[in-house]
Amino acid sequence: MKNTKLLLMAVSLVFMIVMNILAVMLPLNGISTAKISDQFPVYFVPSGYVFSIWGVIYITQIFALFKLFKNSKQYNELINKVFLIYFISNVANGMWLVTWHYGSFYIGVFIMILLLLTLIYIYLQIKKLFPTNKSLTVAFGIYLGWISVATIANITDVLYLLRFTGFGIPEQIWSAVLILIASILGFLMIKLNKEYAYACVIIWATIGIAVKFYYEITIVLAVAMACLMLITAGLVKLIKDKSLGK
Repeated sequence: MKNTKLLLMAVSLVFMIVMNILAVMLPLNGISTAKISDQFPVYFVPSGYVFSIWGVIYITQIFALFKLFKNSKQYNELINKVFLIYFISNVANGMWLVTWHYGSFYIGVFIMILLLLTLIYIYLQIKKLFPTNKSLTVAFGIYLGWISVATIANITDVLYLLRFTGFGIPEQIWSAVLILIASILGFLMIKLNKEYAYACVIIWATIGIAVKFYYEITIVLAVAMACLMLITAGLVKLIKDKSLGK
């Protein structure tokens, strides 16, 4: 039974990776993911190079699953708790690409939220059962960090489609607010879980937004503040833990 669960997890991971590769290589529906993103005139979109983080996500996810296979007895409880949610997570990732490339943005945002919730559950289970296992926490910290940013971006796209005017507040200001919200999430992950990988992804993504909109001083300043806060929080936490011998 345990081998069946691991096999389902592996199949779902392959599905997720293949769908993401097809989205780039074909691409799905004859249009690239980045080109679709550029159709939305919103200010919470990073520069194209930032999406290379998917390569890191693939590698760390493959390594994490390999570790579960290799030490399945040690991770038996974790596998039992997350295998179905993990399967749903990878399927949701692939299906989101279908909705995105075929213009079903309203359905897509709900799938993205589902993906975010599944990753939160998996991450919390890992932290509960194996809090010091860096190969697992880092893998899902990176993935969760990126999907957190992607969820915010998806919601801003749908709000644009719904013709949300932002209560008259300029879009650049809203982008700055969202950047700071993302940085607060990174700060909480450092403070509560010592999850530096998540915070690094937030820094990576927000710098990418500043690069794309380098001419918008409000956005650049928000990114600078966000990065400064996260770097400072990370250093303070590391120094404090080292002084306490943790």
